[in-house]
Amino acid sequence: RIVVCMFTYKDDRIARAMRDAARRGVDVTLIVEKKQADTTSSDEVVASGGVNAKVHVVANVSSPFSAMHEKFAVFDDARVITGACNWTRTAFDFSNEDLLVIEDPALAARYTAAAGDILARYV
Repeated sequence: RIVVCMFTYKDDRIARAMRDAARRGVDVTLIVEKKQADTTSSDEVVASGGVNAKVHVVANVSSPFSAMHEKFAVFDDARVITGACNWTRTAFDFSNEDLLVIEDPALAARYTAAAGDILARYV
């Protein structure tokens, strides 16, 4: 299972990998901020993965300057990737961004629950 909650999700390399994982039968969930999703097609690439790909474009509408600003992923209920890094080609290839990879099933469960909380709030 892959759960990604990302403010800016624009790296098509990652989008294709998530799409391909869904096509292989992996349960893939992507939650992205509408303000950013409207500027890219990466979320649509993931959605093309078929029935195992679930994409939620959410909007924090509490003010014009607000956003769903999370940046994390959970893999196989055991590994968490988190940090200030948005998932863009610029962030990965050209910027100095921080990203942590943590192997901890208990922490992964907390992040997965947080993703559910975000969906409950915005969907």
